[in-house]
Amino acid sequence: MIGKAGKPQFYSNRDYKHGTTEKVRVLLVNLGTPDSPTPQALKRYLKEFLSDPRVVEIPRLVWWPILILLF
Repeated sequence: MIGKAGKPQFYSNRDYKHGTTEKVRVLLVNLGTPDSPTPQALKRYLKEFLSDPRVVEIPRLVWWPILILLF
């Protein structure tokens, strides 16, 4: 959950009772694939994917130089 400042925020489950069985849920998401099975296509795909702030939740000012060094 994203808070007012745009940062992830944790909300506790106040209704949780110890000794109860937790429910398990699975979320399947298709995040796309590279255009072709080549190193160049994979590099382009990963750079686009890792540029998404919803994927990497550290400040862009910190992440962008790392991303440029990787790709």
